[in-house]
Amino acid sequence: MSRLVRFVLCTALLAACGEKDQGAEPAKPASDAPAPAPAAATPDAAPAKAAPDAAAAAPSAPAPVPQEAESKGEFDKQGQELYRVAACGGSSSLPEHVPVKLAEAHCSAFEKIVAEYKAKWLDKAMPFLASIVPADLPDRVLYPFGGSDLITALATFPEAREITIISLEKSGDVRAIEKLKTEDLSKSLKENRDHLTFLLRSAFHKTVDLKAMSENGLPGELVDDMVALKVHDREPVTVRYYKIKEDGSLEYVTDRFANVEITFRKPGGALQTYRHVSADLSDGGLKHNPGLLAYMKARAPFAAMTKASSFLLWESYFSTIRNFLLENMVFMISDATAPLPEHARKAGFEQIPYGDFSGPEPAFPNLKKKEQMIELWARSEKRPCPIRYGYSDAKRRPHLLITRKKK
Repeated sequence: MSRLVRFVLCTALLAACGEKDQGAEPAKPASDAPAPAPAAATPDAAPAKAAPDAAAAAPSAPAPVPQEAESKGEFDKQGQELYRVAACGGSSSLPEHVPVKLAEAHCSAFEKIVAEYKAKWLDKAMPFLASIVPADLPDRVLYPFGGSDLITALATFPEAREITIISLEKSGDVRAIEKLKTEDLSKSLKENRDHLTFLLRSAFHKTVDLKAMSENGLPGELVDDMVALKVHDREPVTVRYYKIKEDGSLEYVTDRFANVEITFRKPGGALQTYRHVSADLSDGGLKHNPGLLAYMKARAPFAAMTKASSFLLWESYFSTIRNFLLENMVFMISDATAPLPEHARKAGFEQIPYGDFSGPEPAFPNLKKKEQMIELWARSEKRPCPIRYGYSDAKRRPHLLITRKKK
């Protein structure tokens, strides 16, 4: 969304840790933008049923994405080590180069942060989200502008078979866990904890923070991913990198570290798959990245989420991804950074607000068409929102928005 800190924080108080604050003009797409891979096995458990006023139209069962037999990834060993050291997960022994005292001190501080996150956000958020997210949604989730916010994605869609998060940030090289000397490792772990603590209190990541975390020794995006797995009682199984070919299929690589695929599971549970895609989602970026569009199209119909995304889906220069979502998703959960009512209605969606929204946060004073969202909340039935999910409103109040296909 170092990441470690930001991740847990993000979801903790606000459940919105994504690639938030990515509102500046979109950067040019990375030349090594990776390609999607085949999906992993699907989980067995079914999510809780939706509350009556949030139940979405039941989509026809989506055609299954081709599955492949469980196999070893090229970077499983390093992934397990990062999970053990940075996220204090698993029961394996520490890598030989990591001092026991350093790991113990880090995990003692880390566990306190996680406990605070669970008490202040997760323990409230998951029952609430389970009551408003329908149980019969597709089991594939697309999360644009999501940074490294796997922690919130799993809180929202805990049984999703496949989660894809797309943001400008690159995943980073997991092999860094083998190279850092004690002093550098200690510094990197502390920066991750500090970031995590910040997220606990602010609910989203800033792009500038995500960039800084990627340069602090350990790969911040991957640290966030491992923290998410630890918080949600999952363990990594395979770690691989890939690029996305023009037809949307995945080609696994060992010399590019922008896009990562992690398969994971609860102990004894079915495999789930997480993919981070580093890509520019602006109109110009997608014009030069047909493979990403093909990859996303292969996942349709899907459920979606977004938050703290600098209101980019309101902008004309993000119309391609906005229109794609409205054409291929059946459900979206978000803050007010969802598509505007005029776009949602035209595509056959209805929007159901929770909490209060009197306008965007003060950091976004000049947004055009904000009156549409203000009016939506003003004329809609009042529904409570007990958690922060991304940005707050102009008066620092929590809000949430469901965008779903009309029955």
